[in-house]
Amino acid sequence: MTQDALIAQAIAAADASTARGDGGGAIAALFEALVQRPTDAELHYRSGVLCLAQGRVDDAIRLLHRATALNPTWLPAWEQFSHALGTLPNIPHDLVLLKDVAHALTLAEINPTGALE
Repeated sequence: MTQDALIAQAIAAADASTARGDGGGAIAALFEALVQRPTDAELHYRSGVLCLAQGRVDDAIRLLHRATALNPTWLPAWEQFSHALGTLPNIPHDLVLLKDVAHALTLAEINPTGALE
């Protein structure tokens, strides 16, 4: 199976599990793919987002951090990573600001002119 097919299959399985309300099954589908494709930023990102939604903050931080390391210019990964960090108690204020910066950069990427719509 090609990398693209494996990733697409894992994402489809995760989406189907999520639709059934089976968050654990969704994460398991993505984790299986991560074993075979440990350098895929999208799999780390999606796994991290699902972990964060389930309250598995430590896992989410680890996965989202890896997604940002694999693709340093992927702003949604940075935004989710900073959101995960912001859920920790006693997090330094500077790290919480990372979320605002990532969000602003994401908006600028979507609308590079800065014009309000």
